[in-house]
Amino acid sequence: MNRENFKTILLFNLVMISVFLSYNLWTYQANFSLPEASTSLENVALANQRSVTDVVQPSHIVYHTGNSHYISEQAADVKLVTNILKSASIEDLVNLSEEMSIREIQNLITNDGQLEVVYPSSLSVNVLKKLYTIDDSNYSDIQINRIVINIDQNSEEPDAIYFVSLETEVILKATLANVSPESLVDVAENLSSGLTEAIQLPLDNNELIYLPKEPVTLEKIDLLAEYLDTETFQQALFSTTNYLNTETEGSITSYTDGMRLFTIDENTGILSFEDSSTVMGNVMSDSDLIGKSIEFINGHDGWTNEYRLYSVDGGNVLFRMMAEGLPIFGGGMISQMWGEEKIISYKRSVYQFDDSFQLSQEEVTLPSGEEVIAAIANSEAIKQENIQNIMIVYKMQIVEAATIEFADKYLQLVPIWCIKYNGIYYKLVIEEIDGVTGGDLIGLE
Repeated sequence: MNRENFKTILLFNLVMISVFLSYNLWTYQANFSLPEASTSLENVALANQRSVTDVVQPSHIVYHTGNSHYISEQAADVKLVTNILKSASIEDLVNLSEEMSIREIQNLITNDGQLEVVYPSSLSVNVLKKLYTIDDSNYSDIQINRIVINIDQNSEEPDAIYFVSLETEVILKATLANVSPESLVDVAENLSSGLTEAIQLPLDNNELIYLPKEPVTLEKIDLLAEYLDTETFQQALFSTTNYLNTETEGSITSYTDGMRLFTIDENTGILSFEDSSTVMGNVMSDSDLIGKSIEFINGHDGWTNEYRLYSVDGGNVLFRMMAEGLPIFGGGMISQMWGEEKIISYKRSVYQFDDSFQLSQEEVTLPSGEEVIAAIANSEAIKQENIQNIMIVYKMQIVEAATIEFADKYLQLVPIWCIKYNGIYYKLVIEEIDGVTGGDLIGLE
């Protein structure tokens, strides 16, 4: 082989190697995918886990005796009644909705000796089956928000139990089996000392609500709070944090991978997460949605304080932090929006309270139910037909002046009157102008 032939062969080989390398470079696809929030919630520890029975709890009970009504939000009273329901077998469900008018349903549930167990949100019978032993295959999808039993054993049907939604005019009747009459009498006797006398207020949506007859005195609750580790939440919501872009503006820090946005507001203590790659799709049943939501929070142990299910509507689920049996507004919440199988948005408080340490407490006296009703009647800003609920809640606020070396925030829970008005929660402000007491609404969240 002469020198010219060798150079030709060498040049040809170099050209072929170059073509091969160029082809591989042009056609190479990295084995890379954006983080999947719904599959990354493993081995990330924050706090204890919860079950359906832990977070799906009544908001209060109402006891009707004679012509009087008594209410309680206290955990001990609620547990006393729900323990009876848990020990029973609920059988022979019958739908009486077509046979009874709304007035007949209202009269029945407020009869002497009736005890209402009221939930903050409508729940399907299928959800209630996870809480109680209910023998039924016909009414699983029917939604109710209160359970009614009779603890007056002189009634004509002492073993009757009712599942009711006044707003949708639904009533199911069943038999409360495996419960002794003595245990129901014990409930009545043990409740009597802890109940608050109330006045009944019918609303335009058919609901009956109960407001304390006398002024209510509650304590402000001062709490120390620590920020949870935000990196732990990032690890829970992104399979990798290596590709996140970070931006800070004022008190808000944002992290994004191009499809998902994660923000933390240090002033409010609110974490927000949105996944723009997930669409709503078909909405899950409330039973599946509640289960999925609890599983999601359990997946990164996100139950940092006492939370309860507060509402479930379409693909949206809301849990609220509780204090002394009352819900907390202004920051103490966990909300989720779900698509068909994946989470679309997630918003929550990143404060963790030190429940064992409370600073000095100050009493607040709230107006009576009668004063609240009068203030609403005299208000030009509040229309009766738009009211969906009236209740006492705690409003969370930051005490700016406090400096605590061993805590991130000094927070205060202040009891207030709250109105659910056209689907939005407001603080009810009662004030006297020109000798007339009226009410006004201020947004809570």
